[in-house]
Amino acid sequence: MASSEKILQTAERTWKGVRLSEIVFLVVMAALILLSKGLFHRHLHVPGHSAFFLLFFLLMAKGGVARTGSATLAATVAGADWLLMGLGSEGPLQVLT
Repeated sequence: MASSEKILQTAERTWKGVRLSEIVFLVVMAALILLSKGLFHRHLHVPGHSAFFLLFFLLMAKGGVARTGSATLAATVAGADWLLMGLGSEGPLQVLT
């Protein structure tokens, strides 16, 4: 079996009907949500301005994986990573309080 066939076979693996490539794409979108929140934190004096930068990646998650709940899953993974990495105001112990 050639190496390109192995790569294609790996990309077609599924977990409960979801392909591995779709899961990896959603995790990358979650990481980009975290980066955008950290890098583009600006005070624009507009209500809801913090969502401007992460909405792009949520729309990319929904458009890239045409499944119900794909954007919700990407946002949930980003939120869990945010808490576990301690990027909130109270650090990683925020979960316990």
